[in-house]
Amino acid sequence: MAENIFLFPFRLLWNIIVTGLIITGFVLWFGFIFGSVIGVILILIFAPELFLLPLLLMPMYTKIWDEE
Repeated sequence: MAENIFLFPFRLLWNIIVTGLIITGFVLWFGFIFGSVIGVILILIFAPELFLLPLLLMPMYTKIWDEE
């Protein structure tokens, strides 16, 4: 219990940083993709999963409160 109380602010801060990275990644990635019409067409044809590339950062989230 005491460990959870001590680590809560750090875990919360880490999850906020990861959320900011994901949002920034989406803005930059979509700007890069939609900067070229050919890029969008090629991604739609050959690799549609690349549209969600910044979501690969999701496993970096931590549990804010461990159930012990």
